[in-house]
Amino acid sequence: MFAELNELLNASPQRPETGKFTLLRDTRTDGSFLVHHFLSFYLRAGCKVCFVALLQSFSHYNIIAQKLVSLTPASSDSWKGPVLLVDDLSVLLSLGATPVAVLDFIHYCRVVVCSQLKGNVVVLVHSNEDSEDEENELVVNSLCHHSDLILWVKGLATGFCKDVHGQIKITRRVSLELTGEQDVVQIYQYKIQDKNVTFFARGLSAAVL
Repeated sequence: MFAELNELLNASPQRPETGKFTLLRDTRTDGSFLVHHFLSFYLRAGCKVCFVALLQSFSHYNIIAQKLVSLTPASSDSWKGPVLLVDDLSVLLSLGATPVAVLDFIHYCRVVVCSQLKGNVVVLVHSNEDSEDEENELVVNSLCHHSDLILWVKGLATGFCKDVHGQIKITRRVSLELTGEQDVVQIYQYKIQDKNVTFFARGLSAAVL
């Protein structure tokens, strides 16, 4: 379904990376299509996925799953590492959890899943740079500092466009590996269709060309 995004991330279901914390961040748009991508990707890779669905009902995810390509169950002896997928972390704050409690929760999840079990953690969080919700922005900024990979989708500043639905900024935190190299940043625009998402360089949509 999202082969293009896998190519952008240099990701393959046959050889998924392990021990990584991925932050999905959205601003002025709905980034849930990224949740569906990673859920499908890790299931296809044969990972044991713990999906914490805080935002939507089961029927919502069931309808989306019917649009994905059929998945082939992995045999019991070929499971890859575990994956914790949370949609979305901002709900915990709206329910009254403090930023410290939320960050502690994610910290222990990273320690157990990423470090001890050599799996992956993927979390969606909403953000708004102009928001007065200081608690939410504190959580978002802290998560950015500890993420191996950040996928930040934004709505267009000019408003709705039928040919370009938003922009995605992909940041690979190479600096976390203490190699002295700078983080790798890529920026694309995208269009969401019924069963896939098309990505293209800024200003190079089919409507413009």
